[in-house]
Amino acid sequence: MKTATIQHAAGDGTWESAYGMMYSYELHLSNGEHIKVNAKKPDAFRQGQEINYELTGKTDRNQTPLAKIVSNFQQGGAPRQYASQAPAPAAGGKDRSILIQVAFKMAMDRINADPTKNLQEVYTIAKYLYDEMTQAHDQF
Repeated sequence: MKTATIQHAAGDGTWESAYGMMYSYELHLSNGEHIKVNAKKPDAFRQGQEINYELTGKTDRNQTPLAKIVSNFQQGGAPRQYASQAPAPAAGGKDRSILIQVAFKMAMDRINADPTKNLQEVYTIAKYLYDEMTQAHDQF
């Protein structure tokens, strides 16, 4: 990952993607690099803005290196840690909510697939599945 300040940002058109309208930008950076990036909103970049980015190894038709912006969601501006670098967080917050939803979906699928099961068992099955997924989540 590289970090630089935008010296000049220019729009380079729009295109339709599977995620909606995308906006292309050519950025001239403080480290001397000239890159092309995409964003989901107009006016996503401005002069003086600091960005984190990674080169993708591809170029556009004019041989301008393509890059992707790397967001830093951790508080305090600490570098992002990848799974191989840090212990897995305990399932909580959003992760916990997702695991609960998946557990109930799997429990309902199990009940629907087995005529000997009844709807009153959904909680028991979901709780078992949630516990197993949480344990697996903590091991990764």
